[in-house]
Amino acid sequence: MGQYEMGTTQRDFSHLNVSLKDPIMVFPDMTVPTKDYPAKISLSSLDRQAPYYMYMLLFYNNRVLRGSDTVFQELKAALELVLAPYFPLSGRLRKDSDTGYAGVECTNEGVLLVEAATKDEFNFLDDFKLINSHIEDKFLYKLEPTPDNPLLTVQITRFSSGGFVLGLGWRHEIHDGFGITSFLSAWADVTRGEPLSSIPQPYHGRELLQPKPGLRNSSAWQQKQRERFLGIPLYTFSQEKQARQWAITDAETFTSAPLYITKIFPITKRIITSLKKKAMEGGFLTSCSTFDVVVAHAWLARVKATGMQADERALLDFSVNVRSKTDPPLPQAFSGNAFVMASHNCAVRELLHSPFHAIVQKIQEAKESIKHEYILDRLLFWDDYCVASYRETTLVTDLTKFPWDQLDFGWGRTSFVTPAALPLLDVVFYLRTGSEEDGGVSLRLGLLPKVMAKFEEHLLHV
Repeated sequence: MGQYEMGTTQRDFSHLNVSLKDPIMVFPDMTVPTKDYPAKISLSSLDRQAPYYMYMLLFYNNRVLRGSDTVFQELKAALELVLAPYFPLSGRLRKDSDTGYAGVECTNEGVLLVEAATKDEFNFLDDFKLINSHIEDKFLYKLEPTPDNPLLTVQITRFSSGGFVLGLGWRHEIHDGFGITSFLSAWADVTRGEPLSSIPQPYHGRELLQPKPGLRNSSAWQQKQRERFLGIPLYTFSQEKQARQWAITDAETFTSAPLYITKIFPITKRIITSLKKKAMEGGFLTSCSTFDVVVAHAWLARVKATGMQADERALLDFSVNVRSKTDPPLPQAFSGNAFVMASHNCAVRELLHSPFHAIVQKIQEAKESIKHEYILDRLLFWDDYCVASYRETTLVTDLTKFPWDQLDFGWGRTSFVTPAALPLLDVVFYLRTGSEEDGGVSLRLGLLPKVMAKFEEHLLHV
């Protein structure tokens, strides 16, 4: 992992000492009645597009907790109850002998929970957004994504001065952002004393996300794929390292991800207002969202930073939740992965010479293109490919839709939430920042140092 910075400030957290107890396995409370408890769950290709652990850090600052030793036991007891309706998390991912694809065996082998503590002080007002990979690792219990490892890991780290950190890791194949937020909300509600019967029952089936038979052989489908990824190399899971070999400059030689650095860039309300004004000039657009203008601006900055040539192609991919866009719509409590990537592909020359409103309009059109047939196309595509070349692709994940910052386990809402130990450093994470009144957002991404310096220069030029 690379360094984690905000602006040019760096903090040294090497002194932080976190002591861990031995991990324990937590199992569902089998006295809780559950519905639809299959022996296996077949994953969709949308699940299989993310074969890794995702990690989140949820920081809770509450001085009332000082000296209290009941937090871990209360969270553990509630977790046992909530794992009953969320039983796939207690299973294991194993290859299905019939399909050859990974599926969930609902074996109730449990999830991993570890108790940790630190006597060091932590400034809850200043330190959250300056964390680096060293401190992330101290708050996370990380595992390799092997068939026998648990699908959920939780490290609960208490501060002697009060407060705690919930370090969460889950296999992305089981839940996307909406699914894991639903699980966390249920866990928080039960920890606060809400009855389990009041928790909405999650829907774990994937039968509505199956590709249309024979679609791959249609000339129309093949033409769509050619247009969508024109000039963009595509790679399978086993070829992902090739997809990363894009940012070699001067005498640098590509080796591995640690060359990357990752930064958090606050996009203030003032910057957003300026971008929206720029997008609305000339009256070509009737409206534009903060997401539209910030992503358009970041895409331009990244393409300029990479030094791509005018006749090359640039691809923008950003995630869209499709729960309400399938036909029929997915159940409201659907817990699996239900996001596809909206795309816009154009020549670098066109991108760099287009007026800003035209780029924003292409992003809006990409959103509108996400219909049922588009989703079926993408279901089939992910059975063939894993990633597009990182050099040509700017990949954006919107995390502002998930109410992680409102999760209250009984000791107040989170003080700060951030993705951690990112499996793909190239991804641009679009995050909430500050208070609701602040009106700003943040961008977090990883690049090689020379490319990052150029990206920052272009991003800050508004």
